[in-house]
Amino acid sequence: MAPQFARVSRLARGTQRRRFGSTTLSGPQAGQLELSPRSSSLLPLLQTINNVEIPSEPSSNTDPRRKIHTVETRGFVHHDLFVPFFLQYPAASALPLGLLRRSVVAAFVAEDLACRNQDQAIHWYLHQKDTLSPISANKILSISFVPNSANVSKASRKLRELLLSWRKRGMFSEILRGWSEEKCPVYLPDGIQRPNQSNGLALTVERAALPLFAFPNFTAFVIGYIKDNRTQETRLWVPRRSLTKRTFPGMLDVTAGGCMTVGESPVRTIIREAAEEASLPSSYVASHLVPANRIAFSHQNPSGWLLPGVFHCFDLKLPSDGSIEPKTNEADGEVSHFELLTPQECLEKLVAKEFKPSSALAILDFLIRHGHFTRENDPHYDLIVAELQRSVPVPMP
Repeated sequence: MAPQFARVSRLARGTQRRRFGSTTLSGPQAGQLELSPRSSSLLPLLQTINNVEIPSEPSSNTDPRRKIHTVETRGFVHHDLFVPFFLQYPAASALPLGLLRRSVVAAFVAEDLACRNQDQAIHWYLHQKDTLSPISANKILSISFVPNSANVSKASRKLRELLLSWRKRGMFSEILRGWSEEKCPVYLPDGIQRPNQSNGLALTVERAALPLFAFPNFTAFVIGYIKDNRTQETRLWVPRRSLTKRTFPGMLDVTAGGCMTVGESPVRTIIREAAEEASLPSSYVASHLVPANRIAFSHQNPSGWLLPGVFHCFDLKLPSDGSIEPKTNEADGEVSHFELLTPQECLEKLVAKEFKPSSALAILDFLIRHGHFTRENDPHYDLIVAELQRSVPVPMP
């Protein structure tokens, strides 16, 4: 079976239409937007967001390590070697669950040595070509669970225990300080037998720890908007993130959105997040939410962590009379304020890089689907559409 990728359907040339499940959303051609004189195209912005290519071919038997190519802001390309993380070894016919940086591999090696010195049970298999020489992070080719720890419950528990130990010792503090007690799903790739009643789940993991393993982040986004009954002008409800946010403080965002936890559907995620972040009535959201698209995100941040993601995008038309509109939730504390922006203002703020990177993709996708951003706006329009439709080789449910 071919590897299962996060992929969206390709737009027919010249149309403003996207399909999600059985729902097709298309919009009329709207007033044309204008890029600022300092930016002739949005393509460079998208290429700095989706800045990494993750190999899609199965791992090699001889050396399963993955070479990752990252395009930096100025166009330079650098290469990093990541160690694949499997549920079980050998798994040469399958994609890995995740990818490990050298520092994470070194932490696994230290954990393995400590367990051996204290005569404790070993839960990880550290595969290196030369099995007779001492274990070294530089020689590790892959890491997996030992067979008796590879079921969903035990793998999840052992990984959590390891992460809590690292957190207690102050390891990877820039990542683990965001610990939230939210359990995120990690799915089995094609090529691995999926046990009955597992729903394709390999394990669950603390949300904050996703970057340590380059596990994909499954997220749901909603863009709330109004349309003036008289002028038919569209405006988007855009929040400014709180300055106290750990990630991307003070940047613009989608109206609401968040990580899909274990067992949670995209729709349930949106209903929950819209209530928490934007104080929107759950009954209204549930009855007016329109599925719009699915976008793949493939990013390596300046600190070197891989951040693959799959974003389920929704539209939510709100009353133009202001009877229902997003409001900040002081108890949640994630949003500084909301403002209504025209498509032109959104475009200008995209150019100025005021949007959080993943949200920038969702905003641009909205502008394209609703006919505000077209081939007439940008000489690289077709490449931009292709960039929004890129696939990322991550295990999916």
